[in-house]
Amino acid sequence: MPWATKIDKPRQVRYWTKERNGCLKANASQLQPIVWTGRGLEALGRAVGQAAAMDQVKVLCRGRHPDTGRLLRRPKFLTHKDAMLSGVLFAAAVRDQAARAGLEPGEVFAFPTARKRWRRLENALAKLKARDAGVPVKDLEMMARATGVDLAQVYLPEDLARARANRHRRTSGAAPAIGVTINFTKSLSQLIFLAPPDLAAELLEEVWAVAHECHAFLEDYSTYGLTGHQGDGQRAARIGGRGLAGALTLHPLARPVDPTTAGDPQIHFHLVIVNALLCDDGKWRASGPSMFDAFRYIPALGEFAKARLRQRTRARFGLRWERDPVTDEWEIAGFTPQLRARYSRRADQITTRGQGLAPRDRRRMARRVAGREQPGDTARAHKAMASDEELMDGLGGILAAALSADPGQRPVMPSVAQLVRAMRMPQFAVGRDKGVERREILTALLAAIPDTLVSREQAEALTDAVVESAGFTLLSRPLPGSHHTATERYRVPPALVATARAPIGARTAAVAPAKTVGRVKDDDQEQQLVLFATDADAARRPASVRRRRTAPQLAPPRHVDLDLGSLDPVSATTAAPGGPARADTSPTSPAPAPALEPLENREYGLLLDADLGTLIAEQQDLVDLVEQSWQDQLADDGQALMDAELGRGPGRRRCGCAGPGSRRPPN
Repeated sequence: MPWATKIDKPRQVRYWTKERNGCLKANASQLQPIVWTGRGLEALGRAVGQAAAMDQVKVLCRGRHPDTGRLLRRPKFLTHKDAMLSGVLFAAAVRDQAARAGLEPGEVFAFPTARKRWRRLENALAKLKARDAGVPVKDLEMMARATGVDLAQVYLPEDLARARANRHRRTSGAAPAIGVTINFTKSLSQLIFLAPPDLAAELLEEVWAVAHECHAFLEDYSTYGLTGHQGDGQRAARIGGRGLAGALTLHPLARPVDPTTAGDPQIHFHLVIVNALLCDDGKWRASGPSMFDAFRYIPALGEFAKARLRQRTRARFGLRWERDPVTDEWEIAGFTPQLRARYSRRADQITTRGQGLAPRDRRRMARRVAGREQPGDTARAHKAMASDEELMDGLGGILAAALSADPGQRPVMPSVAQLVRAMRMPQFAVGRDKGVERREILTALLAAIPDTLVSREQAEALTDAVVESAGFTLLSRPLPGSHHTATERYRVPPALVATARAPIGARTAAVAPAKTVGRVKDDDQEQQLVLFATDADAARRPASVRRRRTAPQLAPPRHVDLDLGSLDPVSATTAAPGGPARADTSPTSPAPAPALEPLENREYGLLLDADLGTLIAEQQDLVDLVEQSWQDQLADDGQALMDAELGRGPGRRRCGCAGPGSRRPPN
């Protein structure tokens, strides 16, 4: 799983610009070099792949030229949060004073600068609605002098003293750089450790090439700047740029779980992208709104890296990739789940310690474990794997299965219908009322492509085809003047809602069915109906351990082969006139389960069209129970309303009136 970190503190710059980066011991024989990457290097007199000195990367992260030290981009600083106070409290005091004087709030200010600052505060409060807006204490003091408001009467003494003591503190407004970490599959990491030295070196060459492609991937979505004023009713204009500069390094190990063991094989690279962009007008600016689009596309970047590595290794070495039916990850043939788990001790340790914890507590625990871990040692890891006799005995068969594909045979890209069958949208995304963004569709598509992706442009073209043919409904377009890249939102078709999956290891909980009036009438309610098909085991849990969730959890992930040519987007259980017969999943005439071909005999591990009908048939009983519970709830509500009208029963007590057994005396 990829992740990105905002680098805005000196200690973060030092951490991200050293070769070992906390993952490896400071042994020069096992360290990979830091190299430059990105189209923005041309303006700095550098070339892609050229070795980068740590000191030069640090200087560039601070917004200066790595050779001359010249300031490239003037940094933007904001008032520190400790120097700010509540804007709601001050606005209430101003409005109260204006009401006593019989004036509008803007008329009580004695000079124009204060009135202008007051309009900014009003706009911020109107935009944030129920939330507060922080105001620097120096601005509050200026507006207080213009109105005569006593800040000591508005704020607590300790809050006012804290803000005045920190009035000169500033924080970085735009991140100087971001750090990105990209992991690859466990089977690839183990293959590099087990392969002969020449093959391992060639595999690492492909990983380096993909790392440079990943930087170019983020550049395509975030290489733009903003010019003009943003705020006060104005919008900055978007301006193109020439590219971003970055530095990357490759690490072969995960950190060991304790000092007595070697680190597990885990190929990953660290990418530092500097937030300094030479725009088309010759000026250096920040990349968009603090590289926001780069953060948005991090999940798609992780899937793009793995998809490109699958294609490159298949074409050069004949690596055979197979999709794991449990994790939905593409793994190298011959590396069984047991073999992959054999050297996943760090993940097992975190999983064991996190059992029974909420997601937030699991993340906090994982950070504590990572903080106590020691750097790994590649020489020690190689020695540990070489001493594993059981592993070495089967190494020949493992390598033969992994390299069993024919490099000379060019694989064919699956059809759009086949890709849609293999797509697994994230469960938390399909349950959102506002739909999914295009980048989320792109991420799911990249994860479904086997070993045939050749470029980002090809992935974008396939995304257009999937959106058009799979039944995605456009919900919103980008707002006029929007700066971000590709913010369209779509409603997920019911077939992909049914096959959505939750992250491996995620907890499921029973979800109480939402109340509705009448029968299902539109696509929105139909999509929610599919979402309520939860795991039957979760429904039988004790009430004391159930937790209400806004995003319902689906059944365990299933591989469903969807025939787009014959599937009705409203119902998958009826036969189209003149078309192929489909499964009748009504309670009175259940369809027999089709005989499925073994998974290993199917191309890319895809299942058959009949699996969708099987999935719906298995969940039909639970859907019937949900519908029955809705009908029972409607009947109870109707009876309660009738009792309230007739003046009897708990209906009158519910609405606050006196009734039998009520302690409130009648009016």
